[in-house]
Amino acid sequence: MDRVKVVIFEGPMCCPSGLCGPVPDPALLGVQDAITEIQREFEGSVEIVRANIITNFKDFLDNWDVYQKITKEGLSALPITKVNGRIIAEREYPKLETLKNEVRRFVNNSQEGCLQIGL
Repeated sequence: MDRVKVVIFEGPMCCPSGLCGPVPDPALLGVQDAITEIQREFEGSVEIVRANIITNFKDFLDNWDVYQKITKEGLSALPITKVNGRIIAEREYPKLETLKNEVRRFVNNSQEGCLQIGL
């Protein structure tokens, strides 16, 4: 079964999670909690990548739709979240339920395909 790939394209941050400093941004706390929950619930079925524009610029170049949005709209277009190549959220982090539903859709489709071919 192929793993579901979630990529969160983010603006500049001082560390990979953005949770450093005296007062972390509540949105970053929320997305980190969502990532932990998704990884727990879909154990082994999902890969989550956080791409910071400063340290992971190649990821932005490799995703033409994301690169185009940033070129046109600037950094205010971030964060952008993609699930298996499809943008599901822009300008804000997705809510946990939205992210779960998107991941579940791909996990369920993959499992149904395995059942159909007898795996």
